[in-house]
Amino acid sequence: MKKLKSLLDYRKRKTPGYGISDQFYLSVLSPTPHLPTLLQVLNPAGEGAVPGFLAPLSGSGKDVLAQPLARGQYVASSLDKKSILKMVVLPKEEAGFSPEAFLRHPSSAHLSEDMRQSISATWLLIQLSVSAHDPMVSSTMHFMLSLASHLARLTGGVVADPMAQDYLSADQTLPKFNPEDVMPASQVIKVSTPKPGYSCTHGMLKFALPELEISGFSEPLTGASQLLLLGTAQTIFNHGPLVVGAKIGDSRASFSVVSGGFDRARWDGIPVLDLLPDQTAQVDEAIAAAIASA
Repeated sequence: MKKLKSLLDYRKRKTPGYGISDQFYLSVLSPTPHLPTLLQVLNPAGEGAVPGFLAPLSGSGKDVLAQPLARGQYVASSLDKKSILKMVVLPKEEAGFSPEAFLRHPSSAHLSEDMRQSISATWLLIQLSVSAHDPMVSSTMHFMLSLASHLARLTGGVVADPMAQDYLSADQTLPKFNPEDVMPASQVIKVSTPKPGYSCTHGMLKFALPELEISGFSEPLTGASQLLLLGTAQTIFNHGPLVVGAKIGDSRASFSVVSGGFDRARWDGIPVLDLLPDQTAQVDEAIAAAIASA
């Protein structure tokens, strides 16, 4: 009877099997020292702002809500109080951010000229991190992305996502999903191919999950390898974490999930899962079969 009951239990999961890492943060790089007021950023009615509550950790009274953000710490809350964010406003020098050094780095080469100009003019950093999140995760990510997008729009700034190794405009950051739905992998992680025949994710760490990698494919399968990793990440967000030994892809040419991250220069201290084709299949064949079956 107990086994039958478990098979017939259609109750909604209380958690998706993962959470939000306390190491995850977003930074809004503001090119202006003139910041919006607290009520322009968050207010309960959502009038010209993100719906929610915002208060400084020091100071009180209704007057403070009409004052501009200033150097210091704030607490931001969603209307249902399930999502609590810490917000810190700092000058770039105090935050240790050098726009010039970043823009000289090869990792910034792909950024548009408008984005590079905005980053070069960075005056202040507004950093958002998670103090408490909804157990189902998605609504908290929706709230955090909404707030970061709104702040970037109000300041003309850029959103930095270090764990995803990405820099985003206000429009790119704005969540494209319902807070009650599972978040789309394409908006919360990035997939790249840093060298020929090798693709990996950036951003699974936000959810205290291992990053994903795949290697050994030919150049024509580069785009397909990225789609496979993105699809695998989406499966994790939908159904919960993968474990070593799991099988994914098409049953006729499947992948085994194995421990990865042996490139210490890239992954030192970061957990990684590698998608390794079964011995009967080549990497290209297994990728093509997985994409076709999806």
